[in-house]
Amino acid sequence: MRRPDLAPAWYAGFGEAATIFVGLLMLLPEASRGAAAGAWPTASRAALDAVRLDPLALDPADMGRITLAAALAVALGIISAGIGMYRPSVLRHLRALALTAVAAAAIALPVTVAICVALGPDLGGDVAPYLPLVARVLLVWLLCLCLTRAVIGIGVPLGLFSRRVLVVGGEPAAASLRQHCSEEFVVSGLPSPEAARGPAGPGRVWAVIVGGEASDAAALRPGAGTGDDDRSAGLRVLSRDAFFERALRRIDVGAGRPGDFDATETRATRTADRVRRVADIVGSLVLLVLLLPLMLVTALAIRLTSPGPALFRQERVGLHGRPFMLLKFRSMRADAEAGGRPVWATQRDPRVTPIGGFIRRVRIDELPQLINVLRGEMSFIGPRPERPYFVRQLADEIPGYNERHRVKPGISGWAQVNYRYGASVEDGRIKLSYDLYYVKHRSLALDLEIALATLRVVLLQEGSR
Repeated sequence: MRRPDLAPAWYAGFGEAATIFVGLLMLLPEASRGAAAGAWPTASRAALDAVRLDPLALDPADMGRITLAAALAVALGIISAGIGMYRPSVLRHLRALALTAVAAAAIALPVTVAICVALGPDLGGDVAPYLPLVARVLLVWLLCLCLTRAVIGIGVPLGLFSRRVLVVGGEPAAASLRQHCSEEFVVSGLPSPEAARGPAGPGRVWAVIVGGEASDAAALRPGAGTGDDDRSAGLRVLSRDAFFERALRRIDVGAGRPGDFDATETRATRTADRVRRVADIVGSLVLLVLLLPLMLVTALAIRLTSPGPALFRQERVGLHGRPFMLLKFRSMRADAEAGGRPVWATQRDPRVTPIGGFIRRVRIDELPQLINVLRGEMSFIGPRPERPYFVRQLADEIPGYNERHRVKPGISGWAQVNYRYGASVEDGRIKLSYDLYYVKHRSLALDLEIALATLRVVLLQEGSR
C-alpha cells in the first residue's frame, strides 16, 4: 500500500530544515571557537572514519559541527511541521501563529539542549556552558522560521502551494468533494474524463478524481484501473476513496457506505505495540509524579467551588469493545444527567461549572486518565473512547464504526488534532474517518506527529467545549 502524499506544510518544514542547516554551519564554528578538535565526541571521529572523508580534509571538529548542524536542523524542521506551524489556519492569523510558535519553542528548547550536550563540543559536565550555544541555535531557528513563513506568505496568493484537483462528474461532484478539502486544494469539476486532456483541464493538475467506473480511468489511460497512480501518461488518476486516504489522510465513510477500509492492511506490529506499552508505562508514571501538585490543586478547587466529588468515573468502550471505567476531573454539575439519559456536550454548555470551563479548555480534566494509561486500559495515542450509549447509536447509523475498537483508545488521537469536539452523528462520522485512517496507518511516526499536534491543540484551546 502506498504511503500518503506529504502536505505542503511538510515540504515547508524540509525547506526550513535546509535553511537552518546552512545558517548553523556558518554560526557553529564561531559558537564553538576555542574548542579543540579533541573536544568533540569520539562519535564524530568514528563517523569521519566510517565515511572516509579524508580527501575533503575534514577533521573531527569539522565533522562534529556538520553532525550537530544536521541533527538540529532535522529536529527543528520536524517540530515546526509536526506541530502545525505551516497550516493555513495558523498562517492566516497572527495570534494563532504566535501561540503555535510558543508551543514549538517549548518543544524545541529541551530538544536543542539535549542535542547540543550529546553532539556538541565538550564544555564540561554542566548544562550551563551550553546555554549561549543553545541561544544562538534558537535565534537561527527563529530567523529561518520567519524567512520560511515570508516565502510561503508570498507564494500562497500566487497559488504556488496549491494542489489543483479535477473531479469527473461536473460541478456537483466537485462540490461534494470540495466540502472535505482544505484551502491547499483547488477543486474543479469536469463534465467527462476526456475533458481532462482538453481545454477544460489546462495547467498543472495534481490529480484527476474519477468515480467507481473503470471506464472513467480507461478514458484517461487505456488499460488503467480505477484508483491507479501511474504518472507515465502525465496524469495522476485516483478514485474518491484513494484521494481521501492519500491526500486528506482520512478514510471515506460517506453516508450509507463503509469506506475503503480493510482491517488486513493495519500496520501495527508486535514490536511497535511493545514500544508503545513501555512508553505508556514510563510516560504515565513520570507525568503522574510531575503533575501530582497540579492535580491536587485542581481536585481541591473543584470540591470548594461545586458540590460533588472531584473525580468523575464514566463507562467507556475500549479495545475490542470491552468496557472500562474512564477517570476524569469533574467539570460539570453533579446532576448534569439527572434525566438518566446521556447528552452530547454543547458549545457553552450550561452544565459546565466555572472551574470546569477552565480545566476543559486547557485539558486538565483529562489528567486522571494517566491512571487508565498505566493500567493498560488506554494509551497516550489512539481513538478517543466513547460511552456505550453513543457507540450503539453511532454504530447503528455509521457503517464500520466498530472498526475503531481494533486498537486501544487514547488520551489524544488523529481525530482530536484534526477535528473539533464531536456533538452529533455527523461529527461522529467525520471523526470516524480520521480514526479509521489511524487504525489502518498506525505507526510510531504517526504517533509522534499526533503528540506534537496535541500540544498545539492544548495551547490554542482548539475544539474544547
